Amino acid sequence: MLNTNPCSKVTIPKLDAKGKVYTKPEKQIYTKEQARDFMKMIADAPMKYKVFFTLAIYTGCRRGELLGIEWKNVDLDNGTMMIDHTSNYTAEKGIYADVTKTEKSTRIVDLPPAVCDLLRVYKHDQDAYKMNLGNKWQEHDRLFTKWDGQPMHPNTPYTWLMRECQRRDFPFYGVHTFRHFVASAEIEAGVDPTTVAAMLGHSTPVTTLSTYSHIFAESRRKASTAVADLLESKDDKATG
Repeated sequence: MLNTNPCSKVTIPKLDAKGKVYTKPEKQIYTKEQARDFMKMIADAPMKYKVFFTLAIYTGCRRGELLGIEWKNVDLDNGTMMIDHTSNYTAEKGIYADVTKTEKSTRIVDLPPAVCDLLRVYKHDQDAYKMNLGNKWQEHDRLFTKWDGQPMHPNTPYTWLMRECQRRDFPFYGVHTFRHFVASAEIEAGVDPTTVAAMLGHSTPVTTLSTYSHIFAESRRKASTAVADLLESKDDKATG
């Protein structure tokens, strides 16, 4: 008989710096009302930040994916945008392009008409700026750039958002919260996990179900309550 360790299947809990059992913090996600207020807040923001965060809140793309977008990957006539690489930074490499997080992260994202209209204005403004800058402009075809056309630093949108939220006394949850907002909005609307996974670029729907398990559970509870409310409506009982 083989000797087996009875503790081999025991999962040891992670401890924080104080020696207490680590619990993963709950995701901070804007409500629908806060999301609407946020869109109003950035209405008069500098165009590049208005476009960046509009894309973030409409598509749920990761920060690196948004920063890596090139104009050649944007099809405004058909309202689509190809995500096929990311823009990252390390002290050793500086700002560099890389492959997407997973194979499924390479995807085509649909853009609503209002977002396409905003991108057309942004493209027009950027082209005019490039002409005025002349040979000082360094062409990289990126949507989001520094003043001279070089790729924008990944920390720039985060820093701008933090300062703007502080200035406006608006909740600041970081850049990734827009990805969570899109996921929660899609799930609440009844979109299936496979479609949500494809939209977000998750490797499998299992990742989506695991990451947003509490939101899916809440959505199911709401659906169940809706059916119960329909079947047990007071009007029906009154006429029964």
